[in-house]
Amino acid sequence: MPLADLLYTTGRPQIDRAIAGVVSIYEAAFPARVRGYYLVGSLSRGTAGSNSDIDLEIIFKDTFLPDEAERLILIRQGCRALSPIHLDLPARDEASLPHSDTVAIKSASTLVYGEDTRASMPLPSIETYLRRVSIPTHRALTLEFRPLPVSLPLSYPQPETEFYGYVATDPNHPHFIWGTKIWVLDIGWMATFLLAYQASILVPSKDDMPHLYREHINDTWTTFIIEVHDLCRLQWEYTIPSNLDDRARLRALCEQTLAYENHVLNLYQAWLKSESEHGDTALAAERLKAFK
Repeated sequence: MPLADLLYTTGRPQIDRAIAGVVSIYEAAFPARVRGYYLVGSLSRGTAGSNSDIDLEIIFKDTFLPDEAERLILIRQGCRALSPIHLDLPARDEASLPHSDTVAIKSASTLVYGEDTRASMPLPSIETYLRRVSIPTHRALTLEFRPLPVSLPLSYPQPETEFYGYVATDPNHPHFIWGTKIWVLDIGWMATFLLAYQASILVPSKDDMPHLYREHINDTWTTFIIEVHDLCRLQWEYTIPSNLDDRARLRALCEQTLAYENHVLNLYQAWLKSESEHGDTALAAERLKAFK
């Protein structure tokens, strides 16, 4: 059986082959069940670096069948084991779209296979979107770098180290293989939360976040957020620079992170309080347990 004939090429044969392989496996495992496959993220926007993941949104027709959820887990694990490039393969059914975050797929994706139904996809309400982007924001403020429950105000994860614990330089550290990626993504997710909470803005992608932040918030953190994005993501591609001047710049950005985190935390806690009073009370109660 030949690989799926994609509707879009990234211009990178290895990545295109991996995407075609994923599509072919899903089409064989779930015949006539997938409506469309959408590439999101930097590969879709032409801004991918050498360390970029493959982010492929998979939309199933109608409603998931009873056995599909369990099979999806196994198929996803198998695809990841076979691919030399990290695969992010979220799958949703059409019935769930009105209640989920469709911003990236509707506004910043490329159809690679199947039927294009983006025009009929609804955008989420700002309340739904805030709950979605609060998930990585909560993780960034808590267990990503700190044990639970987290003491307030926040302190540096490892103040004695070169990068204050935000960047893993020890090969035995679980974040080591990611370089600065975990930290950079966290900065971006927190900025995305601020855009949604303070300005009711939906952010299509990581590439859109810096200019949207400057346009709609433009506070004392704008320069920091843009420098982390431009230097660490685009220029250094999540690697830890070896040049001493660049390394000193990275250290300075890490040093600023704590004050940024505490700024975000104040607004995040205000949002949790409003959720506890007028929104998802269970979510708010559970999240607040993470802080002491």
